[in-house]
Amino acid sequence: MNAIHAFGEQIGTKLARAEELGAEGSVDESLKLMEEVEVLKRQKSEAEVWEIPSLFRPASLLKFKCFCFVG
Repeated sequence: MNAIHAFGEQIGTKLARAEELGAEGSVDESLKLMEEVEVLKRQKSEAEVWEIPSLFRPASLLKFKCFCFVG
């Protein structure tokens, strides 16, 4: 959970800085930070998936095989 919290803090900090830079007219720098924010959001989402209890994870994320006996 700490990693998710850290991602959230980084996202908030970079968003605030991007807004400041945009207001100052540094559009290119602001856009670069927004790209970094998007990467952090994806990383946060990936970290959140692994925090979900295994019963609630989609089957595609679980690493096991099911065997069916026909008989």
